[in-house]
Amino acid sequence: MLVPVSETFSTPVELVCTNQTPPAILQAHATWFDGASYKVTLKDTASGPPTVGERVILDFGENESPRVLAVVTEREGGDLSLSIKRSQPRDKREFPRMHGGIKLRYAVAPDAGATDAWAKSGVSPEGTEWFTPDPFMDFSASGLKFDDAPNCKDNDLLLAHIEVPTAEGSWRGVARVVRVSEILPEEREVGSAATHHVAVDFQTLPAEAIEALMTFTLHLQGALL
Repeated sequence: MLVPVSETFSTPVELVCTNQTPPAILQAHATWFDGASYKVTLKDTASGPPTVGERVILDFGENESPRVLAVVTEREGGDLSLSIKRSQPRDKREFPRMHGGIKLRYAVAPDAGATDAWAKSGVSPEGTEWFTPDPFMDFSASGLKFDDAPNCKDNDLLLAHIEVPTAEGSWRGVARVVRVSEILPEEREVGSAATHHVAVDFQTLPAEAIEALMTFTLHLQGALL
């Protein structure tokens, strides 16, 4: 794992661009790290470097090194400056929680009848208010963790509609809110209305959707091994 330095170096790193479909894996070298940001140089820019504002995952290929989520703040050819958002320890589970672009639309269910109608036929109560968080979120085959305004609270049941980058189609499901926690002001993204982390577990979800999430998980997991 890298520690902050005051001089240049060169360490191999993979950049996973999960906003792209399918996610692009770019080989690079990290050349600067000050504890809050990285500078990296791409080996090859033929596949197209990430753009300013795009979020990427840095993987240094070491068993004990966390994977780092960062945002591209500057780009000049194949030279990138990246601002660290957070680091996540490696997950050893078969289907770990990963970071990727899951399109989610959700609404708070007023009662159990609403969840049944939604799951069976896609019918939602009249006047239902729908929310669409930023698609870059933590996900697994069993749940999601995304950033948004506090539109729901712990134990709420949500009507959910999801799309997975590596699969065609979309799916309906029902999720239970596990936890809503405030994002510290200094950790909030500039220009984003998101003020809270929202973690949910799926209560009902079609088998095809679970398979799509597993496939996307394994796609990213394999790219990072």
